[in-house]
Amino acid sequence: MKFLLFIIAVIALGALSVKLRERNHQVMKNALKEVWDSIPEEAPAASIAPEKTKPETPAPAPAWPKTVALKDVVIPETSPIKEEIENIIYMAETYPEEMNVFFYEPTNTTSIAMFEARTGIRLPEDLKALYLLTNGLDIEHATLLFYPLEVVEQDYNLGYCDFVKEGDAGDYLLLGDVIGDGECVIMHKESGHIFRYFEGNMGNFKSVKEVLFWIIEFIYDGYIGEGTDARLDEYLSKFSTT
Repeated sequence: MKFLLFIIAVIALGALSVKLRERNHQVMKNALKEVWDSIPEEAPAASIAPEKTKPETPAPAPAWPKTVALKDVVIPETSPIKEEIENIIYMAETYPEEMNVFFYEPTNTTSIAMFEARTGIRLPEDLKALYLLTNGLDIEHATLLFYPLEVVEQDYNLGYCDFVKEGDAGDYLLLGDVIGDGECVIMHKESGHIFRYFEGNMGNFKSVKEVLFWIIEFIYDGYIGEGTDARLDEYLSKFSTT
């Protein structure tokens, strides 16, 4: 009888223990649920797009000034290139089938002074005279092409030609093109001397006046015909290239 009672007691205690474990488990489960419910939901992480780096684009080339009709080109009496410009206009008007010329609205002394201040380059007087008369000059479609001052400034520290390999490229200022085959007109920044440069060969013009004389002689002899125009013959006889 005692043994039977003992067995019943063990069974009862076991059942009670199971109940307690189940209860404790439920209590724990409820507690964990309350804790879980009390935690605020995290806001969805904002998608951070990788920062886009804008590709560097070269500054656009400055616009060329407006063209000026030949009859409206004003040549100051004191200009050091007066005779050259007069003969260039004369050739374009007298021999339009042999020579095309494009003059542009001139710059002014303030713009030239600001260019010199920004670049530290002093322009020779006859080059200043050219810009004050026409800010850019195109003779026979780049047979001789002077860039506007704004274009010259944009490229003043880039070297003077696509073909240049010498280490002294920074000593020269690119002013324009000759012939249209990659040859260019450059100026020595310190001396102000003007040169023609092509594939390692330098020709010294010394001045803008000599460059203009050269183009007059080149087109006259090559396209119009030497000895066919008294005015040009007289002009050319007074000068010689070096």
